[in-house]
Amino acid sequence: MRLPCPPGTLRNPFRRAPLTLAEPAPRTGIRQRGNSASPGNRMSSILAMPSDTGAEQNTLLREGETVWRREQAGRAALLLDGASYYGALREALLAARRTVFIIGWDIDSRTRLVGESGAATDGAPETLGEFLAYLVSRREALDIYLLPWDYSILFLPERELMPMVALGWNTPDRVHVCLDSTAPVVSSHHQKLVTIDDSLAFCGGLDLTIRRWDTADHACDCPARVDPNGDAYGPYHDLEMIVDGDAARALADVARARWSAATDEKAAPAAGLGEARDIPWPDSVRPDFHNVTIGIARTQPESVDGPGVHEVERLYLEAIAEAGRTIYIENQFLQCDAIAAALADRAASQPGLEIVILSNQESGGWLEERTMGIGRRRFISILQESPGAERIRVLRSVVADGDGLKEVHIHSKLQIVDDRLLRIGSSNLNRRSMGLDTECDIAIEAETEEDRGRIVEIRDALIAHHLGVPAEDLTGAIARHGSVIAAIDATSGGRRTVAPIDPTYPAPILGEDFEVSIADAADPRTPPTHAALSAALELQRPQQSKGLPIRLIVFALTAVAMAMLWYFTPISEIANVETLEPYFEQIASSGWAPVAIPLVFAAASIVFFPVTILIALTGMTLGPIMGFLCATAGCLGSAALAFAAGVLMGEKGLRRIMGRRLNRMSQSAAEKGVLSIVGLRLLPVAPFTAVNLIAGASHVRFGDFMIGTVLGMMPGIVLMTALGDRLREVWHNPSVENVILLGALAVAWLAAAVALQYLVSKYRKSD
Repeated sequence: MRLPCPPGTLRNPFRRAPLTLAEPAPRTGIRQRGNSASPGNRMSSILAMPSDTGAEQNTLLREGETVWRREQAGRAALLLDGASYYGALREALLAARRTVFIIGWDIDSRTRLVGESGAATDGAPETLGEFLAYLVSRREALDIYLLPWDYSILFLPERELMPMVALGWNTPDRVHVCLDSTAPVVSSHHQKLVTIDDSLAFCGGLDLTIRRWDTADHACDCPARVDPNGDAYGPYHDLEMIVDGDAARALADVARARWSAATDEKAAPAAGLGEARDIPWPDSVRPDFHNVTIGIARTQPESVDGPGVHEVERLYLEAIAEAGRTIYIENQFLQCDAIAAALADRAASQPGLEIVILSNQESGGWLEERTMGIGRRRFISILQESPGAERIRVLRSVVADGDGLKEVHIHSKLQIVDDRLLRIGSSNLNRRSMGLDTECDIAIEAETEEDRGRIVEIRDALIAHHLGVPAEDLTGAIARHGSVIAAIDATSGGRRTVAPIDPTYPAPILGEDFEVSIADAADPRTPPTHAALSAALELQRPQQSKGLPIRLIVFALTAVAMAMLWYFTPISEIANVETLEPYFEQIASSGWAPVAIPLVFAAASIVFFPVTILIALTGMTLGPIMGFLCATAGCLGSAALAFAAGVLMGEKGLRRIMGRRLNRMSQSAAEKGVLSIVGLRLLPVAPFTAVNLIAGASHVRFGDFMIGTVLGMMPGIVLMTALGDRLREVWHNPSVENVILLGALAVAWLAAAVALQYLVSKYRKSD
């Protein structure tokens, strides 16, 4: 990985206010449709503003409102589930000649990029990292740009712990890697794009990471559905769209803008291929659509670089408001009240409208259940209050597993409205996707009778897929009953089927109002204001103090966001107190704790292991006095180790990993010394190890760094070690009383941190 890229020019899209049921056999799809003609329209210069397409005034896809751009695709197809997508993508990448962009929430070099068979048959390596290295070794003119969200690496040990080594240092120079840190605090980069030679693009819900691959069968006992450790995971459903032509070129513009924003470098366009280029459309994929208009809708959070972009939300609401007969939705999360209200209102005002939603009931853990689950329960309650509630179904996909049913995890993000709109992308039906995270969806609005018929076929094929019946059986049932819902009821009940999501699950434990407020805090629509965060950290010129309430809110929101990242992923399976506690108890009983514990802290810091967990375990197993001494020694020792690593790496080396955020944080650390280190410890805008590396690379005096670390870490160390026995009780017996106690401890920690930050701020002003 080498960040410097060839210079280029582009229009930055962030600066402005089929179903291929892909089977192993060649030419997959529902049915053969026409020739695979090249697109007939030439894309305008990327420096130009969106052109007036002359579209009808009542189109759903309006540039500057519901979509960023409308562009033509000579071919488009929907890919069903990970095996179909990975197989098609592998085939397309083998044909790449100049430029590949891979943009994702996560990118894992261990991902097995294989199709339906579960194995590669083309002679190239199977795992993503080795496969990308193989690609550039075959073509001297090929550059590959990888841009995962950086906090997905720093906070989620489920992912590769050393991504820059696996994706960057272990690959040739023409595989460029940057961890994108440009998202505002508590937001994420959630777009999932792959573009190839500005000629072909994939957009949808799938990242190139582990635990995503599955076949359309979603069998409970699929031997190929395992992660790199050999651990099996459950059935997993997702969707992806592939497009070519000008639409692919526009998605490449989105990717280039992201790369430019993250690296301050510009990647050159795939020039030199000629206008009449041999587009690398995968032979195994049969197009669902020919010569269609593709709308590109984005979410971009508000930041110092400009206002937010909310095309994703506007397109959802506009499409719902125009629905006449049916709305079919697949989505991982159901939390956005505005979407629920729009669906309820349209069902009430449009007699005969049927709404079918497929989502998940099972959650990834207790906290996700108490947050996302509570949000889903409220979403469903809004639908139930509609006068048209009898024409709304909220379902989950299940498959027989012995005598019971196993839920198929729905990760897709799909909306089909009547025979008019087909939309797929990265956005969930939660508030984050409407304003906080970066998202990218693409949509097809039917312009011909053939397109209308194809959209209906895709809808029926998807519903039939979850019912485990042939698509023609469902289509026939719809014709007989005159109702999609009645047809679902008539064809369900097999070994593969759908079932209602329990609208009362999960039942409130700590009180309805309290849990709803927690769910809202876990799913914000907008990030904390940049001014508030900058004032707290002095990352820009100090502004007039907003007072303690603002600092309290910012700190609380950040803490909630960190908790969400912990519980929404399998991080707890790796960084798990229950798993690690016996080892700490053995250390405590061995008499070697004063030596062993600091060594554990130092080793853990190398892989960005959460230091808070180590402090808690030390307090739980060693008691207040020895726990405090060992935790303090561990924190200071690991901090000094990472500081030294930062000194050796220097700003240039570290910038390759952290991107532009390093510039702001290192400037503050270098100018303010002790005070900035204290601020960075108190407001966790970066992980413990990252702050240590930045301080070392920024030439902060070592003495100032250590003093700032002691002051900033002290509130947490004191509380977690002094109350170690109570933490153990809360962990092993999570009753309502103990959960309340844990909340009280968190408030005490928060109060101590805010008080210390207040004192630091007063000292800074007097200085």
